[in-house]
Amino acid sequence: MAKMIRTTVDPQGNVVVDFSGFLGDECATQNARLHEGLAQLGLAVDQRSAARKGPESNGGQRLRTRGRG
Repeated sequence: MAKMIRTTVDPQGNVVVDFSGFLGDECATQNARLHEGLAQLGLAVDQRSAARKGPESNGGQRLRTRGRG
């Protein structure tokens, strides 16, 4: 399965990041890297929740985070 990070920002500034195709803790590691990269650009995301999802029908794990940018 291909690795994919899908980011959605709504008009109120709420951010949903969905990591697909990452195994084990790799999704959490990539989430941290994403936050670091955004911080370097001067964007701070206040993470409000994170949920690890089980394997999808096509394999892999997903981590969905919600925050406010």
